[in-house]
Amino acid sequence: MKKNIKIKLNSKLWNKNIVPSVGNAFIRSATLSKKKNKKTNFFKEEILMKKLLILILICGLAIGLSAKIHVFAGGNMDWANLSAKSGAASLDSESKFGFHAGGSYIMDMGQIMIEPGVKFQTRGYAYTIGDKTYDANYIDIFGKFGYTLSEAIPATVYLGIDFGILMTAEAAGRDVKDEMKALNISVPVGLRYVFMDKFTTSFEYDLGVTNLLDGEAAKYLDMTFQSFLFSVGYLF
Repeated sequence: MKKNIKIKLNSKLWNKNIVPSVGNAFIRSATLSKKKNKKTNFFKEEILMKKLLILILICGLAIGLSAKIHVFAGGNMDWANLSAKSGAASLDSESKFGFHAGGSYIMDMGQIMIEPGVKFQTRGYAYTIGDKTYDANYIDIFGKFGYTLSEAIPATVYLGIDFGILMTAEAAGRDVKDEMKALNISVPVGLRYVFMDKFTTSFEYDLGVTNLLDGEAAKYLDMTFQSFLFSVGYLF
């Protein structure tokens, strides 16, 4: 999958090793500001993680012993929707393969399904500037609501919301986590089929809805992630 996107290739986006020679005072100020931003981002991520974990624990307790535990793993094809704010240079982005694994609670109330869960997922894309790649790792906390077709056809269609907490991010081998927002919000839509009452297979499309770039990069480009996921699982 290829996308030709016109963006302004600013050295601030791809190479922050080039620092304008405007004096030692400027360099010290930039260094202190970066350290402060790292500390602030760390506390924001920590608070966000605690809130989302509390939410999923509450959902799990609400479901109680009637829930089935679902563990799953599989592969995903990821790409980025890139929207340039200015400039005329071109950038060809391509899809990139990754993987995911996690667990969830599934409660069936008749034909209605409720499923809170957590998973690890890689996301990223490739771009043609020197055959570079962008790679990010997320811990996703999600909630899904679905409808099961029938007992004879144990297939469930579902819709949900996914809160991805950024763990690491690299572009062309350079750490760019500080240039990314800590939270990725996406909307999963999918189909899951249960066979032999224990095994599952799922197909899902994950639509990112938030611009993930932060700081200087966000002045030039909007970026959201999209994914196709395929997984197999087991019900306890």
